[in-house]
Amino acid sequence: MPFIADESATTPAEVTREVLGGSATALSIKTARTGFTGSQRVLHLAEGLGLEVVMGNQIDGQARLDLLRRLRCRAPAHQPARGRGSPTSST
Repeated sequence: MPFIADESATTPAEVTREVLGGSATALSIKTARTGFTGSQRVLHLAEGLGLEVVMGNQIDGQARLDLLRRLRCRAPAHQPARGRGSPTSST
């Protein structure tokens, strides 16, 4: 069962701490919380660490959702977005 870091991991340093400490095996990235540049940095780190990643949003407008999809599409195909609210989920 994955342990998903959310509010506890919004920066690369926090992601590293949570993963190395055994507190997280997956990561939820919300651009409203971390911005697009910060989200991209966290996404690249998560991919490098082999984490599953969920890209989500928090009451974002259509423009932000479009940018979120573009950010996620840049990720390698071997790291699918999963979970409720992700741009590629069916829920």
